[in-house]
Amino acid sequence: MHLAAASLGFLSLLLPESAEARTRNADIRKKIFEKLEELREKDSLSRPKVEGPISQGFGQCSNLQILRAGFHNLSGVIPSDIYTVSALQELYLPANKLSGVIDGSIVNLINLTTLALYGNELTGQISQDIGRLSNLEHLLLHINKLNGTLPQSLTNCTRLTTLNLRVNLLEGELSAFDFSKFIQFRSIDLGNNFFSGRLPANLFLCKNLTAIRLATNRLNGEVLPDIMALQSLSFLSLSNNSLNNFTSAIRILTGCKNLTTLILSKNFYNEPLPGDENLIREDKIKYKRIH
Repeated sequence: MHLAAASLGFLSLLLPESAEARTRNADIRKKIFEKLEELREKDSLSRPKVEGPISQGFGQCSNLQILRAGFHNLSGVIPSDIYTVSALQELYLPANKLSGVIDGSIVNLINLTTLALYGNELTGQISQDIGRLSNLEHLLLHINKLNGTLPQSLTNCTRLTTLNLRVNLLEGELSAFDFSKFIQFRSIDLGNNFFSGRLPANLFLCKNLTAIRLATNRLNGEVLPDIMALQSLSFLSLSNNSLNNFTSAIRILTGCKNLTTLILSKNFYNEPLPGDENLIREDKIKYKRIH
């Protein structure tokens, strides 16, 4: 009964919106949303693929806590009334064809712990007020067309464990952003953007980090000794930037005892390899690209 209600509810949001169908669908929606008022979770992942725009109507699902509708062919903008469902904890709509901007009113979802909108065609900037989502643990907006800079208010999301903004059009001086407040950080991926400046030293204060990808940006300077504080770090990709002092970088990264994947390719141009072959721990680093 619960699954049937969830399925019917999801289909109701995709009913055609032509003038001819609008009157007929109004009565259908009314009956379906009456059933949905007590629904706490809507999961369409196990359903056949659906396509088309998502209609308004989520505002009536006041108790909805989890919305999962990823890997379909949903298109158009995210309905604005989704942002009125204050009980929502997980908004999971990845790998669709959603477009437009992420409405600033998303900050009304104060109970949100997971925001996963990756693999869409979203544009615009990340809300400057995103820090109001203080319960956010997973922010997954990669593979979109987002632009602008990292909002400073994001530092208020101190429960973040995963931040993935890879493959967007983001820019700005990365070292000017204060990462030090993300004490629960486990993974950060800002690859394939247009971030500039030096490696952010305060990122290395996030001692629980296991994975860092800052590849394919416009970063310069040297790898800092501070990174050795990340004793849980197992994956590091800094490729395709403009880093220098290869010998120093290798000596420093040897101090990351749990590092198993190291990707430094397309950096250190015109620099010689270090003379001491033992600098690179062949027995520990399983996969490396350092040319």
